[in-house]
Amino acid sequence: MPTKKLSKAEREWLERMKELALQAPARFSSYTTGDCCITIFDNTLEADINALVDSGEARDFSPAVSMCNAELGVINFPTHFLVHSTAG
Repeated sequence: MPTKKLSKAEREWLERMKELALQAPARFSSYTTGDCCITIFDNTLEADINALVDSGEARDFSPAVSMCNAELGVINFPTHFLVHSTAG
């Protein structure tokens, strides 16, 4: 199925989003649980986060981030801007 062409305004918006992401501090990473938001977390704590998940102490990545006090903030997008959580 062919992709619909972007309008000039849409291309400019997308470029601004890309530029902003490239300016993120090095310790910022993100995840989503498939809502209209992404959680920004401190990736310097990722080894600790993964250890909690691997040990079974945390049932998933999100609770492990909370347990490590690694959450830095949440970006809430408007409801029409879905953020899907997928794998593979």
